[in-house]
Amino acid sequence: MRSRTPIGQRFRPDDQVKEAPSFGREKDTFKRRVGTVTECITKFNKRGAKNYYYYVIWEGSSHPNLLVQHRLKHLDS
Repeated sequence: MRSRTPIGQRFRPDDQVKEAPSFGREKDTFKRRVGTVTECITKFNKRGAKNYYYYVIWEGSSHPNLLVQHRLKHLDS
């Protein structure tokens, strides 16, 4: 049985991020949005596991969107 290693918080405020392609979309045809992390939030599920959420302001937008950590990647990756 594999043991799980916690990932932890990947992004900090003012980090540049891009949106990861969602399931079922082709990586080459998916237009990635680029934005800046403004705030980090930790939420706990009912089993007590931490989930990291981030408010991101996308280029060309003025309001922040709340996204879960696995939907974001660093801009330089």
